[in-house]
Amino acid sequence: MAKEKTAPRNPVTAFGLWAKSFAAHWSHPKPENDMSSSEQLALQVANLGGRAYSSIVGFWGFGQGAAIASVIFGLKLQHFYVNGIMSAIFGYAFGFVGPYITDNMGRFTPQNRNRLLMAGGAGLVLAGFLWWLPVTRFDHLMPDFFKHLAVNVFFTVVGNALNAVILRVFGKRWGKFKPFKFLYIVPLLLSATAITFIPYRTMGYNRLFLVTHIMCAAVGLFGAPATGLGDMLRRVSTRPQERVRLFAILPVIGGLIHSVYTMAAPVIFNVIGAGERDLLSYRLVIPVYGAFCSVLMLFILRVKERVMEEQTEKPPELSLREQFRWMFTDKHMWIQNLQNWFSFGGDAFEGVITWLCLYGNRMEWIKGIVINAIKLPTSTPGNILCIPLAKRWPKRRIMIFTQMGQVILTVPILLAFLGTAEASPYLQIALVGIFAGLRNLLGCSQTAIESAMMCDSLDHLQWRSGYRMEASSGLYGYLATPVGMLVGMVSPFVMKQIGVIGDMDVLFDATIRQSFIVTMLLLSMVSTFANGVPYFFYTLSPQKMAQVREELLARAAKAEQEGAAGAEAPEGGELA
Repeated sequence: MAKEKTAPRNPVTAFGLWAKSFAAHWSHPKPENDMSSSEQLALQVANLGGRAYSSIVGFWGFGQGAAIASVIFGLKLQHFYVNGIMSAIFGYAFGFVGPYITDNMGRFTPQNRNRLLMAGGAGLVLAGFLWWLPVTRFDHLMPDFFKHLAVNVFFTVVGNALNAVILRVFGKRWGKFKPFKFLYIVPLLLSATAITFIPYRTMGYNRLFLVTHIMCAAVGLFGAPATGLGDMLRRVSTRPQERVRLFAILPVIGGLIHSVYTMAAPVIFNVIGAGERDLLSYRLVIPVYGAFCSVLMLFILRVKERVMEEQTEKPPELSLREQFRWMFTDKHMWIQNLQNWFSFGGDAFEGVITWLCLYGNRMEWIKGIVINAIKLPTSTPGNILCIPLAKRWPKRRIMIFTQMGQVILTVPILLAFLGTAEASPYLQIALVGIFAGLRNLLGCSQTAIESAMMCDSLDHLQWRSGYRMEASSGLYGYLATPVGMLVGMVSPFVMKQIGVIGDMDVLFDATIRQSFIVTMLLLSMVSTFANGVPYFFYTLSPQKMAQVREELLARAAKAEQEGAAGAEAPEGGELA
């Protein structure tokens, strides 16, 4: 018997059915989901608060991107770069301790606890030694060179200690990442506001640079754990399709609020009578705006972490040796992280689009409009597209399709600058606008699917090892950082060969402009292709992940039953 065809639904009917389903599952999830409607809404509100907060305090960093602090305080960007390099070096020395503490939920054997205490004490002693070291040999690179190293060491040690205590006290009840979402909100608000009261007009350069570093380090200590939802998103659902929807929709809402802030910020500063580069403006904006965002962020309390983890009073301890062994011998974790080695491809393409925006706005108004509008109509559809794709195709196929599709879509853009399109500017505009927009659409879908695949890889690693290691996955940064630094060292040489020495205005020369764009597009194609190749070896099929999920849930249920039986046993004895 032929299957009866259903009439297509109009948008009003479809929205009505969705709203009815949303209300019906307000307090309990659908059979195919883990999260109820109210919990999904709470996650969206918390995401809005976190993204909005990051919009206004995100520039209080002390790295290479600290342009606002540089402009307001009159600090030199070269000093930020030197500090960033030194921070990366110290990250190699201490970076593995943080993930080790987090993945063990702050619980250790007495022997390892003593080792951590000794390491932390040694770190504080080192910070004190560096602070008072009477050597000025490297101050030409960065003023008070060793004092800034002391700040980096001190905040690393303090951050690890705070994380261990918080996870030890609140981890079993609230989870691995949620405690920081509400415990760090107030310290973040206070430290971000305190920066605005630095008397920068009456301080000498060296002292101002050091004080700013200390204040920004405090914001960095509390900021990412409080506002970021990346790690926690991997723990709120065990359902593959629900994970894809979360990673697809949350960036849409978060990007919307960021765009709203970007448009509203100049208006807000104009209303209060101060400029966006006037530090006094932020004394009013940060406390009010931050307090409002903090209320939104507190909705995270309604969201539950629910990975398939064995919640026992004393979970098995992950040793440092096992941390490295399991993480670096897992094929799928390698596949997921190799893309960091070739991330310069996306940067190269973004560099082309960014420069074309500049070129279009200064030279050809129509090109400026088209280039600036490339992402607006394609980002949201790109995020939403991955949801129906994930229902029809395995994630591996989607990842290969989106990666190789971006390579193919770059070819017409490349031809637009190599062929006759250079003589026909409107054809060039059309080619760049259409194919760059389609490339962005596939890129947004790829990002959401890639995040969902990381959840699958972590589940599979837990199935193999018995440990849940979200934080330890950051250890691949040890390998990716040198690659990024190598690319950073090679890039100036490549730019020099095509005539770009330092002044980007040379790109308004037709010959140099074409060489620059062609070089960047070729780099983008090579790296994007290299990003996609590892996924040909990805073997976590939907069927395999269904088996992994079932076994992990069984393990967690068994551990919970054994824990309940142990709790009911009479003192001094065991249940039969």
